[in-house]
Amino acid sequence: MISVVDLATGQRRDWSTRASMVTGLAWAPDGQRIALVVGGWGIGVLDLGLKGSDLLAATRLVKSSNDLPFLESVAYTPDGRALICSAGHAIMRIPIEGVEEPRVLARVTLPADASLTLRFSLDGTGRYLLYVHRWRGFRVDLANGSTTPMPIKTDEHPGEGDSPNAAW
Repeated sequence: MISVVDLATGQRRDWSTRASMVTGLAWAPDGQRIALVVGGWGIGVLDLGLKGSDLLAATRLVKSSNDLPFLESVAYTPDGRALICSAGHAIMRIPIEGVEEPRVLARVTLPADASLTLRFSLDGTGRYLLYVHRWRGFRVDLANGSTTPMPIKTDEHPGEGDSPNAAW
């Protein structure tokens, strides 16, 4: 289920689906659409202006999950014309209108014990991506594919356990 609440009025709108789980969400720069990753379906764009409450009926499929395994995160480029997503450990740029072909921007190398999916946060410029694995942060430059480690100091985290979530 996806719910959008207008903070000024408190008005709420819900979209739901029985078949799939939403694992990634991102607002479009224009605030009129939401990109989403739906397990077993793919990456789509929900037009908030469409009537109805059926999530998949209101969402235009941009790329099928058949073409992109292990989808997790999604973000809009600053101009709103493309989506950045993680397909496994590959970071891809997928045009929303299909004018150009999707392309791999970077391939992230993680240890063997890392998850098959990659949860990330895109910075406001659309150039840098941040992800965390085992209490270490990594900045990926999407212009050249380079990765820079950004260690988290041991006295700044509570100890063992899952990697933290991080955002720019």
